[in-house]
Amino acid sequence: MYCIRTDERKKSRHVTVIARMRIDAGVNWWLVFALALSAVAILRESRAFYFFSDDYLNFIIAEDMGFSRAYLARDVFGQFVPLYRFCFLAYWHVFGLAFWPFRVCSVAVCWAVIAITWSIGRHWRAGPVVLLPVATVLACSPVFVTCVQWMSAALSVSGSTVAGLLALAVATRRGPLGWTGRIAIAALLLVGVTLYPKALFSVVLIWSVRAFVAAEEMEFATGRAAFAATIDLVPAMLVAVGYAAVVHFGTYTNGVARPDVATLLAFVGAGWNHGLLAGAFGLGTSVLALVVGNCVVVAVLSASVVRSKRRWILWLGFAAYVVVSIGVIGWNRAVPFGLAAAQNTRYYADVLCYGLVFATVALAPRRGTPARPMSAGAWSLLGVVCFVGASHLLVAASRVPHLWYAGPEKPARFVEKLSLALGTLEPGETIGNAVVPEYVMPGWTFPLNQYRYFLPVFRFYGRVVPMQDATQAVTETGELRRLRGARR
Repeated sequence: MYCIRTDERKKSRHVTVIARMRIDAGVNWWLVFALALSAVAILRESRAFYFFSDDYLNFIIAEDMGFSRAYLARDVFGQFVPLYRFCFLAYWHVFGLAFWPFRVCSVAVCWAVIAITWSIGRHWRAGPVVLLPVATVLACSPVFVTCVQWMSAALSVSGSTVAGLLALAVATRRGPLGWTGRIAIAALLLVGVTLYPKALFSVVLIWSVRAFVAAEEMEFATGRAAFAATIDLVPAMLVAVGYAAVVHFGTYTNGVARPDVATLLAFVGAGWNHGLLAGAFGLGTSVLALVVGNCVVVAVLSASVVRSKRRWILWLGFAAYVVVSIGVIGWNRAVPFGLAAAQNTRYYADVLCYGLVFATVALAPRRGTPARPMSAGAWSLLGVVCFVGASHLLVAASRVPHLWYAGPEKPARFVEKLSLALGTLEPGETIGNAVVPEYVMPGWTFPLNQYRYFLPVFRFYGRVVPMQDATQAVTETGELRRLRGARR
């Protein structure tokens, strides 16, 4: 009898190992496919993009001030983001106004997001039914396409999101963190907030993950789990307090009008429905699309709580982050731009990434649960669903409007023509000072949208003089025109 039971256990373990190997092979192939889809989506949709508005503004400030303490401390619309400033300066010194490095970096960032989320899912033994759809959304969602339209936005949102995901990867480790893990989380938080201050609120996410790990894996009571999570975040909270003190005692303010409570709540609701859900799944803003999107969210929440009641801790932290994250955007944008600003999906790339990570962990099987083999039919059905979903998301991404390019010419053509024209100038020629075309630098960037500030970004250090004293003028298309009466 003992021998029979031993043989049955060995056979069960053998079947489990084989099932796991088949699952690993299938999900690894889909990871490669998701990375390829991500590269196609980003490179295809960014082929018409170029620097615009804030990008030139940041390059101008970097060229004018150079690397200094004053430059790193200079605010970006009231935000203290020294690493953001440093990245713009480094990019300009290394690549100038070449746009292709930014496109390559965008692909690398998206790959990092997919890889980190994937590794977290594999660590928690999430199955292909979870991993494949998550990777598909991360690879093709229109949210990421809108995020990389604009370098100024992509650097802050994408960079801080990668830092936050790495912090979550450390926080989702089973068992105690130790001081190495705690300091790593604090360092990654510091990187995130110096790119985008909103990353400060990711402390809520990390705390909820650590509380969940303590309750689920170490079987702590809820109160003890909350206390353990708080201890794990002591270094991170010191970083947050230090950063908040620098902002508070500095001169960092953007001076915009603030909304009332009702407007702010309306902005949060619009951001969730018409911004995040509409962009994440490419469903648009129709009533049916919003119902479907919210039903998917409710289904994920219900399925995760059914697996373990303690997983509500994860969703409580995520809900708090959603409200605070969208609320901060509304605090700065609701009055100047109205509720329409809530539909700008580039604001929610971080929320989508964190939500998918939480869904991956929350839907993972409990420790000790054997892997269930998937039949060929189940694999085929899952592959078809994910492929159709990827096709739908790619089509939705291709319909994302290029909001910045409303002029008769594109900024890329303007910069190309102006670069060539500046190279043909003869010694002694002068360029008349004027305002850069609106489709390159909008009027609100005045006075930095004048050529005397703009041309040094091209590494042109010739004379820019009043128009009546100049020999050449820059046209609306970026070409040089000799002025009448100008001496040769």
